[in-house]
Amino acid sequence: MKVDFMFIDDAPCIVEGCGQTAVRQLRWSVGTKFCLCPDHRDEEIRKEQVFDPFFEPKGYENEKKFKNRVLRSGLPEHLLGLLGVSARNMDPCGLKETDSLVHARNLVKAHPQGVMALSGHNGIGKSIAGAYAAWVSRGRFLRRSEWSSLTTWSKDIDELTELRDYPGVLVFDEVLQKSEARESPEVVKALNIVVCERHDIGKPTLLTTRASKGEFWRVFDNDIMDRSRQFEPKGSGFIEIEGSSLR
Repeated sequence: MKVDFMFIDDAPCIVEGCGQTAVRQLRWSVGTKFCLCPDHRDEEIRKEQVFDPFFEPKGYENEKKFKNRVLRSGLPEHLLGLLGVSARNMDPCGLKETDSLVHARNLVKAHPQGVMALSGHNGIGKSIAGAYAAWVSRGRFLRRSEWSSLTTWSKDIDELTELRDYPGVLVFDEVLQKSEARESPEVVKALNIVVCERHDIGKPTLLTTRASKGEFWRVFDNDIMDRSRQFEPKGSGFIEIEGSSLR
């Protein structure tokens, strides 16, 4: 559609009760006027559903970036809420300083980065720590329902390759969800491949689990455990968190 712009510099604000008279309006080719008053421009643009390439609504780009970042992160809504992030403030805020969070920060900051497993019972902040690591590093958070059906079959090869190469911290949440639990052999094989290959190409991975070190080793053998030890002094490792539930 052809667009014809005409500026009106001395028009009154069209928001009732504003009172500003020396504001600028833009006339759309179809006759729609919207306010460019600093206080009400965004509101009127939303009302009229007009997109102006010369005067994008304030915060439009932030909103777009935020939505894209949320989509890429894979974080569910409740974890985004706990992180306190929004289009206006993409930095996590108001988080309770837990042992889990401290270790997650160490992994994000570590150079070189490696493999970390956060182990402990429910309510000690493992998942929110994983969410923090995925968000601030622009990585990805995978819920159990998302990774528990992975296999090494040909149908999943592209997904395994994508996970291997994903930037930032890749988080596998709730691995070995219950004590003495055993994942399916195919899932174990797929996780081993992704985690170990990410380590070998210098990409960080974080796993949360309720399993003890011994239980984890019995299921995943030595592949993941060996790699978690390599950069242990710099932020990786199998970390067993103790303490009472924070809920």
